[in-house]
Amino acid sequence: MTGPNSQGPTVLYVVGAGRSGSTILDLALGSMPGFFGLGEMVRVLDHRYRKQDRCSCGHPPADCPFWAEVFARAGRIAPNWNPQAYWTLLRAGPIRYAHLPWLMQLMTRRAELKLMREHYKALIQAAAQVSGARVLIDSSKLASAGRLATTVPGLDTRLLHLVRDGRGVLVSRAKAFKKDVDAGVERDMRGHGALRSILAWGNANLGAEWLRMTTRGRPSARLRYEDFCKDPESAWGIAASALALDEQVGRDYSALSGPVGGVHQIAGNRVRMGGPQHIGFDTAWYNKIRPGQLLLFHTLGSPWARRYGYGSLGALREVVP
Repeated sequence: MTGPNSQGPTVLYVVGAGRSGSTILDLALGSMPGFFGLGEMVRVLDHRYRKQDRCSCGHPPADCPFWAEVFARAGRIAPNWNPQAYWTLLRAGPIRYAHLPWLMQLMTRRAELKLMREHYKALIQAAAQVSGARVLIDSSKLASAGRLATTVPGLDTRLLHLVRDGRGVLVSRAKAFKKDVDAGVERDMRGHGALRSILAWGNANLGAEWLRMTTRGRPSARLRYEDFCKDPESAWGIAASALALDEQVGRDYSALSGPVGGVHQIAGNRVRMGGPQHIGFDTAWYNKIRPGQLLLFHTLGSPWARRYGYGSLGALREVVP
């Protein structure tokens, strides 16, 4: 495979805000021939060492047959394989700076960036060998981790900016969950307030925009979650053309119309543990958003909402199936 950067496995890096449907997208695209969904690669070693989560197959990553083989092969590929050091650097760099890739690059030493690139490349190459897929999906979402992925020599990384209506993100982030490792909830999760959620949504999309802008010449696309849920084949067909993926995996998108399920996704939304399911648009937030939340969103988030084509609540009837 060839790409704008070099020869090597093709990575489809999904960037955007949390609770934007990246896990559903990962599961769906991973069900198509030639694709393989990895989940959130920025978290793969975090979950391996803390053992607080499960691969979507139900096993901890270290005990999962797929990931155990990936780790073993990566250790033979990387020139100085040190997963503990890589894990520490990920937490201090891409995870800490999340959607501030410019700050991560400024605050991280060259030697540290080099080690992270080598380890990411080794894991991707190993995953490509074990899965046999042509396109590997990394739904880490963090712009900082995306910046790292796009600067790895030997990897053809393409960017997909996934956007969801910020009001839906706001309602989703307000939910609290009790720890249930088997169900894909690794720890107790508190709900977030409206102000924090709106700022996080805007910041994440700003980071995604910056990442695409600073990697011009690299295939990239923007995909609205609502469009994908309404008509998966058509919406993905447009994005796939912009990403120049058709030449590698063809134009057979029929798998998106059937049930999709997890294989070996790491981290992400708990839906990856729920077995095969049909793609559907979550309309519950439409009736749950409170007047105060709505007012705050339109005060602070309206510029981004307009940029991505989200108008009034009434306009949502055009995209809600």
